[in-house]
Amino acid sequence: MQDKIVKWWRSPILHVVLGYLLAGSVWIYYSDGWLASLIPRESERALWSIYKGWLFIFITALLLTVLMWREFQRRDRIMAMLEHERRLLAAMSRVAHVGGWDFDTESGKGNWTEEVARIHDLDPTDPTSRDIGLSFFTKESRARVEAAIERAISAGEPYDLELDMISATGKSKRVRTRGEPVLSAGRVVRLQGAFQDISQQHLFQVRLATLIQAIQGLARARNLPEIMDIIRKSARRLSGADGVTIVLKEDGHCYYADEDAIGPLWKGQRFPLERCISGWAMLHREVTLIADIYADDRVPQEAYRPTFVKSLAMIPVNRHEPSGALGFYWARNHTPGPEEVELLTTLADATAIAMDNARHLERLEAEINDHKQTRAQLHLNATALKATANPVLISDRSGKIEWVNPAFTHLTGYSFQESVGQRTNLLNSGTHNAAFHSDLWNTILSGKSWHGIMVNRRKDGSEYVEEQTITPVFENQVITHFIAIKEDITDRIKQTQEVERRERYFRSLIENSHDLITLIDATGLIIFQSASVQNILGYAVADMQGRSVFDFLHPSDLEVARQGLSEALTRNILRTLLLNIRHANGSYRLLEAIGHPILWEGEWHLVINSRDQTEKNELQAQLLQAQKMESVGQLAGGIAHDFNNILTVINGTAELLLMDIVDESPLRPELETIKRAGDRAAALTRQLLVFSRRQSLQPVMANLNQICDQMHPMLERVIPENIEVRCELEAGLPDVLADHGQLEQVILNLAINARDAMPEGGVLRIQTRTLTQGEPHVELIVEDTGTGMSESIRQRAFDPFFTTKEPGKGTGLGLAMVYGIVQQSGGTIEIHSSPGEGARFRIVFPAAVARVDEKRVTEEPGSQEPAEGTILLVEDNVEVQQLTARILEKEGYRVQLVKNPEEALKITSPPDLLVTDVVMPEMSGPAMARLLRERFPDLPVLFMSGYANEDLSSLTRMDHTDFIEKPFVTEDLKSRIQNLFQRR
Repeated sequence: MQDKIVKWWRSPILHVVLGYLLAGSVWIYYSDGWLASLIPRESERALWSIYKGWLFIFITALLLTVLMWREFQRRDRIMAMLEHERRLLAAMSRVAHVGGWDFDTESGKGNWTEEVARIHDLDPTDPTSRDIGLSFFTKESRARVEAAIERAISAGEPYDLELDMISATGKSKRVRTRGEPVLSAGRVVRLQGAFQDISQQHLFQVRLATLIQAIQGLARARNLPEIMDIIRKSARRLSGADGVTIVLKEDGHCYYADEDAIGPLWKGQRFPLERCISGWAMLHREVTLIADIYADDRVPQEAYRPTFVKSLAMIPVNRHEPSGALGFYWARNHTPGPEEVELLTTLADATAIAMDNARHLERLEAEINDHKQTRAQLHLNATALKATANPVLISDRSGKIEWVNPAFTHLTGYSFQESVGQRTNLLNSGTHNAAFHSDLWNTILSGKSWHGIMVNRRKDGSEYVEEQTITPVFENQVITHFIAIKEDITDRIKQTQEVERRERYFRSLIENSHDLITLIDATGLIIFQSASVQNILGYAVADMQGRSVFDFLHPSDLEVARQGLSEALTRNILRTLLLNIRHANGSYRLLEAIGHPILWEGEWHLVINSRDQTEKNELQAQLLQAQKMESVGQLAGGIAHDFNNILTVINGTAELLLMDIVDESPLRPELETIKRAGDRAAALTRQLLVFSRRQSLQPVMANLNQICDQMHPMLERVIPENIEVRCELEAGLPDVLADHGQLEQVILNLAINARDAMPEGGVLRIQTRTLTQGEPHVELIVEDTGTGMSESIRQRAFDPFFTTKEPGKGTGLGLAMVYGIVQQSGGTIEIHSSPGEGARFRIVFPAAVARVDEKRVTEEPGSQEPAEGTILLVEDNVEVQQLTARILEKEGYRVQLVKNPEEALKITSPPDLLVTDVVMPEMSGPAMARLLRERFPDLPVLFMSGYANEDLSSLTRMDHTDFIEKPFVTEDLKSRIQNLFQRR
C-alpha cells in the first residue's frame, strides 16, 4: 500500500493538478481584489464576476484536455514499447528455446510462456499448474526437481537443473530449469524461473564426448580389426544414424568390411569403385550428402531397395588419397548439419590417421619378426611411433601462434616457447608468391578448409616440403582459430620423383622391348602399342593405335580372342593364347600372348604381352619331324638289315641252283622268277637303307654344278617338252664331300617329283649358290610351278611309303630317299609349298674343307686263275654263313667258319683273307678287322652288310680292303675275292 502511495505521489499529473489548483486559488483571490479595482464601473465589475467563473472553467477544461491527451500519448508509447519488447522476448525465447514460468506455492496454480508450452508440445491456451509441469519429467528427473522445489520453498534456495522429460507427443528432450523463490512477509509465496530446451546442446556434447572417446580409442588401436570395432561401436552414437558401414578401397573395388545397422546392408561384399556411392565419394575425394537416395542418379538405387535406407552421408577416409569411406544411413530423409558433418569428417580423419599408423605398425612388426637381432631397437621405434602424431599448430584468427605440439618442434626445430606468440609466417621460405598466400587466407577466412603442399624453412635454414590441412574453428558461427595439421612429405616427393624416373626408365624398356606390349580397352581398341611392332609385324605404331586388335587376327582366332578378353576383364581369368596375327606383308605370324587387366583412367583395360613364336614353332615342328624320321629310319634300317640277310640266302641259293641246272629243265623258269623277285626286293631294301641313312657311302669330292651338267641329258629324257628346265648355276661353286651317285639320285628324284606335280606343264628351276654367312655352305634349290602341297601333305612328304599318286604309280620312297641321302651326307632339307603355289626344295650341304684321296677304282679281274687259299668267314647269321661258305668252297677255297668276333680273335694262324659281316652283336666287323690287322698287318678284308652303322670309306681306301652289299650276286662276290687275292 505504501508503494502505491509513493508511486501515486510521484505522478506528474498529480503535480500538474495541484499546481493548477494553487494558481486558480490565487486567481480567484486577487480577481476580487486589485484586479477588480481596475474596472471603473460597478456594472462591469458584476459582469466580470460572472465571466471570471466561466473563464476559469474553460481554462480548467482546456488544461485537463491537454494533460489527458499527453498522458494517453505517453501510455500508447509505453504500450507499444512493451509489445515490442514482448515480441522480441518471445523471438529470443524461440531461438534460445527459453521460456518463463511461475506458480503459487499454496495452490500450485501457475503460468508459463508460449515457449515453455512449445517445449512441452502443448497448446499455449492449455491449463497449467505445478503438477502438470512435473508430470512430463522422467521418474528420476521428477524426483530431483521435486526435491529442489521443496528446498526452494522451505529454505529459499534457488535451483538450476538439467533434466530429462517426455513431451506430450512422446519426444525425449533434455531441458534446463531454473527456479527462484518470491518472498512476501518473510515467506515464499511463489516460485518463478526459466525453462530451456537444451536437447541439441546436450546431443552435441554427447556426440563430442563420443568423438573424443573414439579418437582416443583410435589412437590406441594397433590393427585394422581394432579400428573397425571402435568405429562400429561409436559411429551410430556419434551421428544418430540408423546404420553405419566401414568401406575399404581394395584393388579398384569397394569392400564393405563391417557394419552396425538396424537391418542388413552389404557386409562382406565387393563392388567396383565406379558402381557404388562410396566409390564415387572416394574417386571425387569429397563428402557426399544425399537427402533422398531415390532422387539422386549417383546412387545405384536397385541395390538400396531391399534395405531401410532413405538418405545417407558418405565421408572419405583421407580425402586426399582415399583408402576407404565411412557410410552413415538414415531410415528417413535427413541431411546432416554442418556441425554433424564436421564431427563425422573429424572421425574419418582420425580413422585415416589410425589406419596409417596401423599400417606402419604392421610393417614395423613384420620387420621385427624378420630381423630378430634388431627387435629391441624396433620396439623403441614402435613405441616412439605410437607416441608421435603429425605436427599440429593452432593460431588465432590473425595468424598468431597459440600452441604447437612436440612433433612440430621436431619437424621445424623451433621450441614451444620460440613458436608461441610468433606469426605463422615464421616458417616462410619465400618459395611461394603473394598470390599463393592470398588464396590460402581467403579460403580459410571464408570458412573452408585449405589443403595443399608448400615449401617451408626450418630453424636451421634447411627447406622441407610439407602437406598441410588448415581447418577453421567456429564459435557461435564466428571463426576464432585455425588448426593446421602438417606432414613432412619431403621423402615422399623424392620417392615420387624416383617413381617418375623409373616410369621413364620402364617406358624406355617397353618401347625398346623385343616383345609386343599392347594396351586395349574393353572393346579391343588399341590405346598403346610398343615400337617393337615395326620389327615383328612390320607396322608403324600409328598404323595400329586407334584400330581394333581384332582387325589384325586370323578369322579362325577371333572367337578365342574375344572370349579371352571377356574372361580377363570380367572374371580376372588370365590365359596364354597362341594367335595368328597378320603381318604388314599379308602373311601371318604366330604370337604367344597373355593379358593382364588394369584400371586406367577409371576404366578397365587389358595389357597384352606378346612374343613371336613363329620360328620357335617351326623349329619345334622340324624337331618333331626329325625325331619321327629318325624313329622310322631306325625301324626301316633294322627291317632292311634282317630282310637283306633273308634275300642273300634266297638270291644266293637261287643262283647256285641255276648254275647246276640245265637250260632245258622245267624248274629253271621258276628259279629265274624267284631270282627276279629277290632282285626287286633287294632294290626296295636299298631304298629303305637310303631313307634310314644306313647304306654304305663312298664319299668323294663332288661338285653340284658338274653333276647338274652331267645329268642334263638324262633330265631331258625323263622331263616332257611342256616343262621348261632352267639351270641357274653359280660359277666357282665349292665342292661337297658326298657320294656322287647318291647326289645324282637326289636331283633325279626331285625332278621326277616336280614333273608329276606339273601335268599341264610349267617351269622346273634348279639353282646352286654359295652361302658365306658363318661356315661356308652350298645351297641346292629345286623349284617347280606345279600344284603345290597342303600343310598336312607337306608335313608327311618325307614319310616312307606315303604318296598322293594313284596305286601302281609310286612307292612313296622317292622323297624319303632324298631325305635320307641329304641327312647322311651332313646336309639339311626344307620344303616350302602351298596349294597352287608350286613347291620349293632347299638343300644345304657343308662345303668341303679339304680334298680326300681319289676314289679307288675297282680293278677288273684278269685271267681266271685257280682259286686257292684259306678264307676266315665271320657271320652271325647261320643261313648267310652256310650259303657264303658253299659259294666259296665251290670255287675251291678253304673256308674257316666263325660265328662271332670273339672266336675270330682267338685264331693263331693267319688266314689268307677275312670275309666278315659289318653289323654283329658285341663287336662290329670293322673293329674286329682292326684288331686282327694288328696281329696280321697284310690281311686282306672283304666287308659285307645289309646296312652299315659307321662310315667304311676310310677302311675301303686302305690297301687290301673291299666292301660288298647284301644281298650280293655270286659272281660279284667271287670277283671281289679274286681281286683281293691278286692285290696281295
